[in-house]
Amino acid sequence: MWILNDIYQKLFFYINGLNIKQIFKFIKTGNKNANAEKKNGNYIFWTCNKLPKKIDTYSFDGEALLVPGNGDLGNVNYFKGKFDAYQRTYVLMEPNENINIKFVYHLLKNSLKNYFSTNQKNSVISYIKLPILENFTIPIPHISIQNKIVEILDKLEAYTKDIGVGLPFEIKQRKKQYEYYRNKLLDFKKY
Repeated sequence: MWILNDIYQKLFFYINGLNIKQIFKFIKTGNKNANAEKKNGNYIFWTCNKLPKKIDTYSFDGEALLVPGNGDLGNVNYFKGKFDAYQRTYVLMEPNENINIKFVYHLLKNSLKNYFSTNQKNSVISYIKLPILENFTIPIPHISIQNKIVEILDKLEAYTKDIGVGLPFEIKQRKKQYEYYRNKLLDFKKY
């Protein structure tokens, strides 16, 4: 618990609010139709679904956050490697200096769904436009705090995924633990 106390003590000295456009140098959408999927493809194909598909080509290579622009609004995925994306999937890459992309990932996982629910456009399928995503402002503490938060949340997230088969109760408990600590670590009252 001393780690959390240390983090909280440092938080109030370093927090700045930045929007997504200020955080990432590269914000684009994919250019593929959803039917570009190839079941036996060599690369990951991010669409607006929770789970990725496969494809034979890639347009992006690097560390990225993938945010659906319609469908499963508020879902966020992290990926590192070669991949492609559907034309309504936002690809966020190349965070500015002193920004840990995994910190932004955990924070967006925690709060983007609520933000989108109040800012989405409604039609047959709910959607968001790029400026809505770009203007989403999040607290950015000092990089040392970001790294510590990522270390904790990555361990908890991995634990919830690794204990998989045969332990549904344990999985549920770890997910609750992950959500509890994620909410505590990412609850910035002032920034």
